[in-house]
Amino acid sequence: MLSIVRILGTMNATPESSPRLVPVIDHGRCEAKRDCIRVCPTDVFDVRRIDAADFAALGLVSKLRVTAHRRATAYAKRIEECESCGLCVAACPEAAITLTPHRPKSRLPSTFDPSRLTDSNPHGIGRP
Repeated sequence: MLSIVRILGTMNATPESSPRLVPVIDHGRCEAKRDCIRVCPTDVFDVRRIDAADFAALGLVSKLRVTAHRRATAYAKRIEECESCGLCVAACPEAAITLTPHRPKSRLPSTFDPSRLTDSNPHGIGRP
């Protein structure tokens, strides 16, 4: 039993350089039933009116489906809090949520100096 606890306890402990899994919602499938909100232990999800850009990106059938559900859909409002447990994926009756690898945006190195950007030094690091 102890080994299972250790494995499960380290599943989400990933190095900063490796991608971690975050929820991605298919707004064309989501029917805003709020099951993801109920099961999420870290309050990652929010259900609200679909953004205009997300609605415009949908196909005709998906637009009709979203409109039938009062244009409400789930959003992952706090992906940085996600523990990648997969409870939301299992709970969603429409299979509208997937866990997808996501790399945080890299930070600039501490030696970065924008005044050193040149054709021969495109990264602005070190001596000009």
